[in-house]
Amino acid sequence: MKAMYDAYEPLPILEKFPLQIETITAYDGNLVVGTKQGHLLMYSINSDSTSRMKINLLRSNKNFSRKPITQIAVVPEHQILISLSDQMISIHDLTVFNFPLLSTLQETKGAVAFDLDIKHNISLTGEAFVTVRLVVAVRRKLQFYYWKARQFHSFEKDLSLNDTPKSLLWCGEAVVVGLRYDYWLVQLTGEQKELFATGRSQQPLMTKLSDNCLAVERDEKTIFIDTDGKTVCNNLEWKEQPSALIYDEPYIIAIVSKSVQVQSQNPILHIQTIDIEKPKFLTYAVTNKNKKQVFVASATHIWSLCPVPISIQIPQLLAAKEFTFALKLADLWDECTKSKENMKQHIEKLHAFHFFCQHDFVGAMKLFYELNTDILFVIGLYPDLVPEEYRARVSYPHPVPVLPEDQLKMRQRLTKESSNQTSTLSPSVKTVPQKLQIIDTTLLKCYLKTNDSLVVPLLRMPDSRVSDEEGEKVLRQAQKYQELVLLLRIRGYHSRALEFLLRHAKKEDSPLYGHKPTVQYLQKLGPDNMKHIFEYGSWVLKSFPEDGLKIFIGDDDPSEVESLPRTRVLGFIKKTQKSLAIPYLSKAKRREVREKLQKFLKVSEHYTAATILVHFPHNDLFEERAILLGRLGQHQVALKLYIDTLLDVYLILLKLLLRTSRNTSPCSSSHGSPLVSSIAKKEDGREINYEVVIFDILKNYWQRIDLAQALKSLPDDMNIQNLKSYILRSLIHLTTMQKDNQIVRGLSQVILHQAKSELSSTQMQKILLSDKTVCCVHFI
Repeated sequence: MKAMYDAYEPLPILEKFPLQIETITAYDGNLVVGTKQGHLLMYSINSDSTSRMKINLLRSNKNFSRKPITQIAVVPEHQILISLSDQMISIHDLTVFNFPLLSTLQETKGAVAFDLDIKHNISLTGEAFVTVRLVVAVRRKLQFYYWKARQFHSFEKDLSLNDTPKSLLWCGEAVVVGLRYDYWLVQLTGEQKELFATGRSQQPLMTKLSDNCLAVERDEKTIFIDTDGKTVCNNLEWKEQPSALIYDEPYIIAIVSKSVQVQSQNPILHIQTIDIEKPKFLTYAVTNKNKKQVFVASATHIWSLCPVPISIQIPQLLAAKEFTFALKLADLWDECTKSKENMKQHIEKLHAFHFFCQHDFVGAMKLFYELNTDILFVIGLYPDLVPEEYRARVSYPHPVPVLPEDQLKMRQRLTKESSNQTSTLSPSVKTVPQKLQIIDTTLLKCYLKTNDSLVVPLLRMPDSRVSDEEGEKVLRQAQKYQELVLLLRIRGYHSRALEFLLRHAKKEDSPLYGHKPTVQYLQKLGPDNMKHIFEYGSWVLKSFPEDGLKIFIGDDDPSEVESLPRTRVLGFIKKTQKSLAIPYLSKAKRREVREKLQKFLKVSEHYTAATILVHFPHNDLFEERAILLGRLGQHQVALKLYIDTLLDVYLILLKLLLRTSRNTSPCSSSHGSPLVSSIAKKEDGREINYEVVIFDILKNYWQRIDLAQALKSLPDDMNIQNLKSYILRSLIHLTTMQKDNQIVRGLSQVILHQAKSELSSTQMQKILLSDKTVCCVHFI
């Protein structure tokens, strides 16, 4: 088993001890040694400026016991020492030079082992106090005591066992007992639970990791259990069965054969093997900084295991790519908060980079996101995605691996998540617009490789920051000519876009072949770009007069070209293709007439829609027919007409969904849901990206669309996050309406009750009428 690095440095503090060491314990910089000859000695241990250990004998008692001292423990809070010698428990005073005897627990005659449970508590008045409980194994019984008034008192009846214990350890409100053949969990209530066998050696060995976790030895394995005796994590394995075991967070230290071995529990790592001559005992003292000072002893020597500074251990762990354990060490680092956090961020960043190198992109991206990593660093992991002007500014701890082709799909996920973070700007990206440009350009490259249907929505976004130069370059390389024209048009490079269309109009294998792409482009330019319209519309007008005329009169919907100055257009047509002047004027005139007709149908109340509808042609005037259908309340038929024939989503939105009838209530909200579900496809069934349109409808006209019906009608692949605003507003509106109705209902019931009371009161009044009764109102 190969060691990773040195976590401890063994320093001898007591050599060639003239007596035979039988047991040791330590506390507050003091080391207490019990010998086979019955001597008890206490040493103070300090480290000097050279990190060497100095040991001084404070006190000793040669007549402490007539028999070997087999076990000792100290309770510094109460200044007492508990010893096991001659099979009996004794309590001694630590404040006096020769450890005088305070008391002997006569009931413990025949004791083989004991353990203390020391707890620090806070009273209701805020005062700190320490409770001490003692469990003693006496033959085949357990005895329980508590400390009070300078002596131990029994607080539980003795519990009988199947065999004589060899070791025992407190575990919450229970005791784990190591017998010859097995381990048992014994509750203070008397309930006993068998855990598992001790193994071949029949030498039980235990140590406490925390109040809720123990390490129990079984042959060459260390098993970790909780207070219920259940295994809590993976087992730890040793070369041979340990003879002693302690825990110094985060390390498990064991005496194995002729050496001391150091391992970690989580993750399981073999850290170090320390060669020491005949080690036998392990103990530790808790220092003032709540750290442990570990001691190792043989029969005649004692060493201190001085921890190597964590600042030295962490780089060795990073070199071995043990990032999880390095983070655990960083948490234990006695350094200022800022330095500790910087070290942890450095470790996690290296960990994320390691995930990426191992093609664990989800793990890498999760860490990068949590660390708020600079966006350029993340995108730079894919060198072909980074704009050339930024590529040289990014450096990495190791060479970035080349990804196989089947991993390219992870790019979209990576950049999508990275674009959502709000990281601080690095020196390589000095402004927010630069950062956004890198993100959007990277998204464009990812979409081109993974899902090119998302390219157009990205370019159409109002706040899209795709780099002009880089975007044009990658779109040309991917032969996405339509998307390239869209980018140039959005960025206002009309001359370049129209020149590009002109060149490709003559290439039969191009998706832009023919004159129609040029016509569609020119129709969208508007009156501010008349120069471009006249310059690049002339060749279409000459070669394809009928389609060229559509540049100025539009297709089925003339709204795109309505704002063009007619006088200038007419002059250009006369100059370029004189024969089209009359058709242009007639089309313009017809458009004016239709506008008047539509206005009349919408506003006037002096006609019967059913009578007029009979005279409308079935192959023309579809929009006017839809208006009449709306007046008749046939909204479903009108919707179908708009969607199947007019194919204009915004026209549907503005002229059908929001239309109200003079004679009826506004267009029912139940008609908004078919609209939402129907606009996801065109007449020919091809999928089109109308998510933005649907979101606009739901956002701006939510009061006219039924929530339940709309959610049922929406496509399954729509992003529910984008519907959050609509759903919240609809629910608030419905809740408000319900509360208003409840208030109105309550008020109505009150008014009804008052009316009934007045009626009942009036009916109870007695009125006498006779021939002499005179009406006070009508009498004259």
